[in-house]
Amino acid sequence: MVGTSERPGFKLIMEAAKEDLKPLMDIYTFSLSIGFRLHKTKKKSVASPKLYLRVQNYERRFKNIYIGNVDYAKTFLSEVSNPSSENMSIDEIKDEIKYVYSAYIRHYIWKNDWDQFFKSKHDLAVVKEWSIKMGSIAFVGKLEFSYISCVNRCAILLLLKPILVMVKLKMLT
Repeated sequence: MVGTSERPGFKLIMEAAKEDLKPLMDIYTFSLSIGFRLHKTKKKSVASPKLYLRVQNYERRFKNIYIGNVDYAKTFLSEVSNPSSENMSIDEIKDEIKYVYSAYIRHYIWKNDWDQFFKSKHDLAVVKEWSIKMGSIAFVGKLEFSYISCVNRCAILLLLKPILVMVKLKMLT
């Protein structure tokens, strides 16, 4: 409902709140891309490609995070999110890693800031520890809980919490 100037509807209230919250929303805006790199080896054997994640924030600052080879990524995913990662395609593995890192980064930025993020190390071991600390249980009894849905819920709550507080304060004034 749009509403009128005397009695603003939901849409007008949300648009007004969005303008006030733009600086806060920008902080949580970032992009992730993942791709392969070949490392030069001293041996004459063929080097296997390694996965790297690139995180770029709203200020266009970026950080490259080493993930490892595909087998290491599959092991990581089987431990934190998807027990059946052995049959996943490369694109599915990349997407899963981006989902996990997306939630991790939002949580990290919520607790710290971008300067600390760019100074810190964020390899798979750190993200795995965080994931376990957050309680990412893959199976409970016969019900399977998707970690991705948990990650999305966590990311949405982390993003919406300050917005909801600000909207509530705006409505009170």
